[in-house]
Amino acid sequence: MNHLDDPRVHQSVDNAAFGLFFVDKNLALRWAEKLPADIRATANLEIAKYYAGSDPMAAAECSVRVPADERNLPLSVVLEKLVKYKSRRCFNVDK
Repeated sequence: MNHLDDPRVHQSVDNAAFGLFFVDKNLALRWAEKLPADIRATANLEIAKYYAGSDPMAAAECSVRVPADERNLPLSVVLEKLVKYKSRRCFNVDK
């Protein structure tokens, strides 16, 4: 089996990408832009929430990318969307 077909490889890449999401604002924004439209707003919302305490400007930059009707989603809905997307093998940053 080709190592690229091994789901453990993809899981490791996914986990690394998710970790980087919280390290670098610019990387997080670039990552979010590569996501399909149905999850992009949720990702930007999560970036905004994460940076709200430490970098209000980054939070504002992210939150303006989120449609108004998604800005106040309950955390359970946000997490459900992210988990569903992750199960479809997200964080494909090479595209």
